[in-house]
Amino acid sequence: MNAGRKMITRLDYSQGLDLAVEVSGLGDGRQTLSLDCDHDLVACGLKEAQTRAYAEGVPAPISDAVSAAMSRMPRVDSAPEVALRRELHRRGLRFRKHMRGLAGRPDIVFTRARLVVFCDGCFWHRCPVHGTAPKNNAGWWEAKLQANVERDRRQTAQLEAAGWTVLRVWEHESAAAGADRVAAAYHALVSAA
Repeated sequence: MNAGRKMITRLDYSQGLDLAVEVSGLGDGRQTLSLDCDHDLVACGLKEAQTRAYAEGVPAPISDAVSAAMSRMPRVDSAPEVALRRELHRRGLRFRKHMRGLAGRPDIVFTRARLVVFCDGCFWHRCPVHGTAPKNNAGWWEAKLQANVERDRRQTAQLEAAGWTVLRVWEHESAAAGADRVAAAYHALVSAA
């Protein structure tokens, strides 16, 4: 793209909205991207998100505050995940992180053994031991958390159908206990191959 070039794109949602995109060169080969949009885009964003989510069967946030809080939740490199990775690395196991192209982008992938590991949070993935159900807006949270569990099941089925072994480690497990399970599965798969 040329430096300083402006493109105007018309977004066709329920309302006509203009979005201006400007690309500027920094002189060292890098470019910056600036966005400028109509105020209406921000105002109708939540409603459109709710409509789109409803059509897809996924619950949408009920307010901008909930949406903002949920978007700030870390998706990768949570403390339990980092602790598990450190323990596995300390034991001499080498792996890939968040490998693209696999269902769910597993947290840890052992390509040689075809083993994937997910580090699941007790709240978000409904741990049978520590999972809790919020009392505020209970119906919405029930649908949201149930959708997470169903997505986990779909991803596990897709990975297993593709020949991968799936292991899920809960956040309440110690890094050593989780690493014991992962290492045992890894060594069993490698020796069987």
